[in-house]
Amino acid sequence: MKLKSNRGLTLIEILVVAVLFLLLFGAVMMASVGSERSWRTGQDNMACQQQARQVIDEVVRLIRQSGVTWSSSGNSYTTTISDQNKRLDFYVPEFDTDGNISALRKVTFKLDPLDTSVLLKKEGTDSPVVVARDIDNIYFGAGCAGCATFDCSVPVSDCPIIEINVRTSRVGVQNREYTFSLSSRVYLRNQASELASEVTLDFPSEGEF
Repeated sequence: MKLKSNRGLTLIEILVVAVLFLLLFGAVMMASVGSERSWRTGQDNMACQQQARQVIDEVVRLIRQSGVTWSSSGNSYTTTISDQNKRLDFYVPEFDTDGNISALRKVTFKLDPLDTSVLLKKEGTDSPVVVARDIDNIYFGAGCAGCATFDCSVPVSDCPIIEINVRTSRVGVQNREYTFSLSSRVYLRNQASELASEVTLDFPSEGEF
């Protein structure tokens, strides 16, 4: 007759299994935390890049339509840079069905005075809209193809190129700061355009924005 063994796991065997389980669980948790941290780092970097690109894309899209100076009925409407090179004002033409300029719309880019990490845009008399956030620094300058620095505040025929430099920044994982810089230059082809006297002007009152 065979006797059945009632022998179970010893305390040492249970401890070994528990330690191995804890080691495996710890390794899985470390890999998970590392993967999440890497993902969040990538997201913070991507967010910085997206905000900077939004600034460049929007400014370039609009200012390409502008010129150094527009004139109408003896008045001049000039592209200007102010507020220590952090504000850009220019005028964009609108066309009728015959392809003639029927209106001139003012466009302004500037930092929000209540939160200088936010770039605002105002077109004509429309309400201001947010272009991008996480702005660490922005610089608008004017110059020419041979200029070493773009530091003109009022573009003229000799300085028809607008330079845009933007740097974004945000604090991410473990209080780590992420930054991204981007720049672009746009040539203003319409350097001195005389408009018809019946052209409509669309811009806010002085000091409104």
